[in-house]
Amino acid sequence: MFIPGTLEFGMNFVLLLLVNGFLLNVESYSNRYTPNPRAVHPDGRLPTITQAKKKVHNIRQKIFSPTSPSKVDGEDPTIILVDGNNIRNSFGFQAVSALQLTKKLSCWSRTGGGSHGDGDSHGVAGTGGSILEDNNNTPLSSTSTSSTPHPHPQIICVWDGGSDVISQRAGISGLIAFSGSVGNADDLIVQCCAFLSQPHICPPRKKRTIVVFTSDANLANRCKLQLLGEGRLCSSRIDCQFYHSIYLRLLLEDEDGTSTGTCSSNSSSSSSLDTFAPDWEREERRNSVQKLQSFLRSVQEVRVDDNHEPMNCICEWINNGLGGLEIGRVTKGGSILYQMKD
Repeated sequence: MFIPGTLEFGMNFVLLLLVNGFLLNVESYSNRYTPNPRAVHPDGRLPTITQAKKKVHNIRQKIFSPTSPSKVDGEDPTIILVDGNNIRNSFGFQAVSALQLTKKLSCWSRTGGGSHGDGDSHGVAGTGGSILEDNNNTPLSSTSTSSTPHPHPQIICVWDGGSDVISQRAGISGLIAFSGSVGNADDLIVQCCAFLSQPHICPPRKKRTIVVFTSDANLANRCKLQLLGEGRLCSSRIDCQFYHSIYLRLLLEDEDGTSTGTCSSNSSSSSSLDTFAPDWEREERRNSVQKLQSFLRSVQEVRVDDNHEPMNCICEWINNGLGGLEIGRVTKGGSILYQMKD
């Protein structure tokens, strides 16, 4: 027996469920780094901690091991681009400040990944210490006493904020770049990709490996397009790797997430797993970056650098005003890509 209004009620009920499901889905995406929920990260979906722990050792091997035995001699160092606030949020913004994360990165690069590395707690093959590894902020020597067969990764960590668009060296193999008060870190990271993708700028001795750590799918895809799609013959000269922030967090925490490694601190390792904490305000992030910049200025080291090293080329390029950079094109999704003048 048909009851008038039953079909209409049923359809309205189904429609209500669909709308509620859509709103819940939008809310869950709004807490992610990705501004476009349809964007797919080159590294796939955000892994659970268990999944990440199974993969992190292989990632470390790719970063710290030569690509092949025949390429050890004269091999270019791996270049790691780090989305500073993205990684910091993976730790939990209250647990790690911008300065503390910078210290972790400096130590990790030098030691080959703490107790899992090929070197000891004093650095790989006798490499000297760094001002960024002293908890008392006392300047230490940062000169290298010997060379290693496979050079240390060169880490470029980019932050939103700072007094201006500028970069400062941080330890033996670190570079900290600031977007300034007007710019943003995402654009500066993509601009660094544009710089590195050009064959005539700071040319690699051999194939160059570039690793990007961020859980921002939009940023990761911009970097991928910039390195492999916009550069000239990049696919044959550049090996690109893209990983979620949780992997760098685990690498800095001795790969098991226990914060017991050489470069770990006593801070809590709890994390929102790449979701924004609701009370993590923009002002707090900017203040933390300002403290980092002030510290780096107060402990500037006197060093003699090889101007042909990629990190030093980028440092000079940023500090000279990003010369030769132009807007190349805008993708269908509204993302800006760049090009370099010949």
